[in-house]
Amino acid sequence: VLNKKGSALVYSTFLGGSDDDDNAGGNVIAVNRLGDVYLTGTTFSPDFPVTGTALDRQCDPPNNCIDAFVTKFNIAADLAVTQGDAPDPITVGNNATNTVNYTLNVTNYGPALATDVQVTDKLTSKAKTKILSLTYDTGLGSCSDNGSNAVVCYFPSLASGVTTQIRVRVRAKTAPPGGTVILSEAKVSANELDPNPTNNHAKEKTTVLDH
Repeated sequence: VLNKKGSALVYSTFLGGSDDDDNAGGNVIAVNRLGDVYLTGTTFSPDFPVTGTALDRQCDPPNNCIDAFVTKFNIAADLAVTQGDAPDPITVGNNATNTVNYTLNVTNYGPALATDVQVTDKLTSKAKTKILSLTYDTGLGSCSDNGSNAVVCYFPSLASGVTTQIRVRVRAKTAPPGGTVILSEAKVSANELDPNPTNNHAKEKTTVLDH
């Protein structure tokens, strides 16, 4: 299975047993809207992998049998991002209260491995802000601040059931009279089809007081 651009291999596996297996020349492969791959064909293999509820769990070689099969491969990865801020509100002009910490949690709910995972977090505000620090799990990937109040993180892969955390510390230097807000917008994407794109983005607002 290739990625959306057809430029890289995302998933491959072996299916079959110790005898002849045939998928009719590759003409019986279908993909549904969730990214599940269906493969049908015939097998002479007595050890062809089957489920416990299969109609015929083993082909009997002495009888020269042949069985039909339908196999489903699920390669969708449900990625989700959530975030929170603390403290809220913050106040400019006071070194003890002019910073806010954003915590992003990125989770792969599976069922498949997610590859080429990218997370972005864009900060917009009428206040003058600066990213002071950026921490993340260095064992999974890398993150950087591009100098324009935005964070970009890249993780080569994220296994099903795994959550990684990104922490961004931001200072508000100035704010317009009456105060304003900082809007943090996080997004996550990967090569695999996501069956639930509604949880691929998260927003958080932080109130900034001018005194």
